[in-house]
Amino acid sequence: MIDKMNGWKMKYTDTAIMVLRTAGGGKNWMDVSPTVLEAAARSQDATSFQEIAALCPLDAQRAWMAVILKDRVVLEFTSSGGRQWRKSIGPGAMEGLAISFLDEQIGFILDSSDPAAGIMKKEVYGTQDGGRHWVPLTSPDLEGMSYYSTGITFRSPQVGWVTGTYHGVPNAPFFRTEDGGKTWSFQKLTFPPDYQGGYADTYPPVFTGADKKRGYLPVKFVRHDPPPGHYAWVNYETADGGVTWRLPASGVHSIPDN
Repeated sequence: MIDKMNGWKMKYTDTAIMVLRTAGGGKNWMDVSPTVLEAAARSQDATSFQEIAALCPLDAQRAWMAVILKDRVVLEFTSSGGRQWRKSIGPGAMEGLAISFLDEQIGFILDSSDPAAGIMKKEVYGTQDGGRHWVPLTSPDLEGMSYYSTGITFRSPQVGWVTGTYHGVPNAPFFRTEDGGKTWSFQKLTFPPDYQGGYADTYPPVFTGADKKRGYLPVKFVRHDPPPGHYAWVNYETADGGVTWRLPASGVHSIPDN
């Protein structure tokens, strides 16, 4: 949701990938899908729909969408609430796709492969001219961590994150760049005491406000041993643009893993 009335979402069925938009607070949704999604759905198995298409709204009228079609990333941009879309061709693609755009010009793509021997290949690209040209950047990795990427978020042209799932201990896959994706560093999160020895999956953070200083980072914690197993969803919080992240004051509320 952009505000109380306006929002965007992607919908997946067994035969279709759709971009939907609401101007009525979610009570009704309009199909504003660009036509490229029809071709993409015909060329892929439905089980991969959520991996090959990504949406990044900017406001009530403007949004970016990307989809993998014939081993290429195809991007679409609208400034009319989805009534018209402008197409551009991105870099070559593998099997997974995530995008993060700051405005009509500056954006980033995270492209990833299906896991082979427990390893998922990742590539990051950036554009400064609305998707006409893409520059390959560095992909974040940590020695000994074969994680699966879950998304990418930039809060400025220089500062961004890549998140992922990793069922090893003791680290959660959370990588930060301060130079526009040229280099990445591992940003360590403090685990709740009850999840020491467990694992964590991270998902793209969301920032609010004009300066995008305040933000929230969704994390799923899981611990199986010693039994009984349990898990918890936690939104880490930041007030300094993601330099530091803290557990919420409301605490961590665990659910039994049955």
